[in-house]
Amino acid sequence: AAPGGKSLTMAQQMQNTGSLVSGEVVPGRVHLIEKAFQRCGVTCARAVQNDATVFRSDWGKFDRVLCDVPCSGLGVIAKKPDIRYKDLAGMENLCAIQQKILQNGADSLAENGRLVYSTCTINSQENQVQVENFLKNNPDFRVVTPDLSLPGMQVGPYGTLFLPHKTGTDGFFVAILEKLST
Repeated sequence: AAPGGKSLTMAQQMQNTGSLVSGEVVPGRVHLIEKAFQRCGVTCARAVQNDATVFRSDWGKFDRVLCDVPCSGLGVIAKKPDIRYKDLAGMENLCAIQQKILQNGADSLAENGRLVYSTCTINSQENQVQVENFLKNNPDFRVVTPDLSLPGMQVGPYGTLFLPHKTGTDGFFVAILEKLST
């Protein structure tokens, strides 16, 4: 969750009501998120040190879950040109981590809840293939088409892809997954 931008945006969308838990795997970054909450007057949120690859049954269920997973970063290569020298060997390990986080997020979701799976990459193995595999193993979920439409975004059966040369944004992927009632 560090440095807290998405958490601040969600708290704003929640109008500083309800309860927001922002998990961050790196212990030293948790205080950065807390400072951002304090600076912006956010009282509905708390930052916690958490490894999202480990399921937390003690947290109960959530109406909304954001899985902003670690990724190859290939969508932000314009801002971070050193990524082009990154060795993509071991991609299967990264994909396994992404899948664990996605599944744990889904397992933390309340009935009729929504989960957003997002990456800052354009790599289909980390994006559409992840969602396709998830849906095969979780038939009680469906992909929701976003309400918002931006020029150039590519909406597909497994999520929405933003390519820099088509959208004028960084390259990234978002899938909105809704848990159906049983």
